[in-house]
Formats: sequence, structure tokens, C-alpha cells
Amino acid sequence: NRKATRGNIESVLRITLLLAFPAGLGIFALSGPILNLLFSGRMMEAAIIAPVLRIMGLSAILVSVTTTVNSMLQAVGLVKLPVKLMLAGGVIKLITNYCLVAVPGINIQGVPYGTFFCYLFIVGASLFALHRKTGFYIHLSSVVLRPLGAGIICAASAYLSHSLLSRLSSSRFITLIAIGIGGLFYAAALLALGCVKREDLQMLPMGEKILKMLEKRGLIM
Repeated sequence: NRKATRGNIESVLRITLLLAFPAGLGIFALSGPILNLLFSGRMMEAAIIAPVLRIMGLSAILVSVTTTVNSMLQAVGLVKLPVKLMLAGGVIKLITNYCLVAVPGINIQGVPYGTFFCYLFIVGASLFALHRKTGFYIHLSSVVLRPLGAGIICAASAYLSHSLLSRLSSSRFITLIAIGIGGLFYAAALLALGCVKREDLQMLPMGEKILKMLEKRGLIM
């Protein structure tokens, strides 16, 4: 049943990105404050490694999609392909690291780019293989662009909140408050942009209860 398969693939990808975008973009926006929160006694090291964590935040989005798509490939019979793509991605990572880390001006700052390009290749190749097997096309607006817009709102609100709060207090725990504010803006953006579909909620644990609660409040049609 190709139609049902394509519908399920779309829902699973959308749910994955709804979780991955705010996490990855949030790490990108608050890499420095997060490191200062976790390693308050090592400010110099945190400042050096913050750009690395920033790129790793973007890589986390791709890693999340890779895990999901690998399961889909195995489900449609392409059992060996994920392993082959991981090996190819590993080669890309090694080559990128070798070329960038050897440059004195880049050094350790080049490491996250190897991870990023590794998983970018894996995601692209996996989605292409999934399309060849099932005829699936990504609906960019509902699957990628709307969740991405909500994720950007989440990251931007967290970053601006931290910038404002840091002028009022020097406590490193304002990072947690900023993350909480980002989460509230994200929840509002999800509903405003219509990112969450009924079929998505029905696939989640306790999804029916969540769906009924949102319907009672007129937050989802």
C-alpha cells in the first residue's frame, strides 16, 4: 500500500523534525551559555569549544533524521543500505577532518564539519533511496519548512531572552530560564503555523488524549 506508506513516512519525518529542530537550533543559538552552565569553572575552554558545539547542534538534526530514515529503509527491505551509507559517511568524515584539522588556523574547529558533512551525505542518500523504493516525495512546506520556522522562533526567542536577562543578572542559571522561554515560544509557534497534524498525534504514545485536549481548547482542527 504505497499511499499509506508514503503517509506514514511523512508523519514520522515531521515528528522527528519537530523534536530535532528546536533541540539542534537551540544548541546552535546558546552554545556558549550552555557550556558556561555545565562547565562554569572552565570559562576559557568553554569559549574555545563553543563554535564546535554550535556546528554539532546542526549535526544533531541530521543525526536524528538519519536514525529515523535508517529504520524506514530497513522496513522497506533495504536492510544493508544503512550500513553501507554509514561506512561511506565515515570516510567523508575522516577525509574532512584530515584536511581541516591539519590547518593550523582551523585545527580542532574543523572537527564538527566532518560530522556535519558525514550525516548530510547519509540523509541525502537515504532519502533518495527511500524515494526510489517507495515513490515518496517530501512535502517541504508541512514536513520541513513549517517545523523549521517554529524551530527558528524557538532558538531566536531563547537567544534574545538570554541576551536581555544577562544584562540584569550574571547568574549562569539564566540559561535555563532562556531555554524555558524558548520552549514556550516554540509551543505557540507550532500551533500558530499549523505544524502538528491530527495523524501525527495519533501515532504518539497517549496521542489520542493529547488530541482530545487540544480539540477542547480549539487549538487543533
